[in-house]
Amino acid sequence: MKTIIFIIFALCVCQFGLAQSNTGFLAANRNSIEVSISPLLSLLLNTTGDPYDILYKRQFKNKNRAWRVGLLLNYNSDDYNNSSESIDATLSPTTTKQIRDNGETTSYTIGCYTGLEWQRVLGKRWLLAGGSDIGYMYNLSERTGEREDLLDYSNVLRESTVHSYSNRTDYTHTVSIHPFMGINFAITSCLAISTRFSLSFSYSFSKYSGNNRATTTTVYDIGEPYERYTHSDDSGSNNKFNIRLSPFQQINLTYSF
Repeated sequence: MKTIIFIIFALCVCQFGLAQSNTGFLAANRNSIEVSISPLLSLLLNTTGDPYDILYKRQFKNKNRAWRVGLLLNYNSDDYNNSSESIDATLSPTTTKQIRDNGETTSYTIGCYTGLEWQRVLGKRWLLAGGSDIGYMYNLSERTGEREDLLDYSNVLRESTVHSYSNRTDYTHTVSIHPFMGINFAITSCLAISTRFSLSFSYSFSKYSGNNRATTTTVYDIGEPYERYTHSDDSGSNNKFNIRLSPFQQINLTYSF
């Protein structure tokens, strides 16, 4: 709790207390394009991808502050394919169980935000920045799965197979406020690298829908196979309020002109 209070205090000081005149590479260039290079690093390191963050900044004339507007884009696709086999001798008759499980999750995200940024020059190449953004984000997530359970008995009931299929789609709308603070380092008169941390207050509303289908096939030593079908639908909605601290983990490249 003390850490959170300190962070909120530091963000407020950064937002309302920066009053040094604007010099250095920001003085000559009023427009900036900032792009997050963290997604590229994630690809190189084979880690979870960060969203693509593109930001435009416009410096106020003769003032150490800027108007910000940005766009967030993200796409993730994960799949899994598992299989296992086990023998349970405690059952009568002895049962061999085989499981095959596979599926895929795909997620699309688009968001936009805008806000104000206050700046203070710390040295010839260093700049402290802080401010606050307000944003909106839309996420579409689709999940599909397929599973097969095979039970092989060594008695009259020879085999039972369950094929199950599931799918679910989630639609999520999120509005948020992001106080932030960051540090910029000027590489040249028009190129800089930066990082920042933010405290996000967000409210999300989600709707989901999906269904589950299963087919159970039982094969006996004598007689015809027996099949049973089941089907169920699932839908609903939920909402939540979330507070999230994002530390210095995003790296950005800024071009000023």
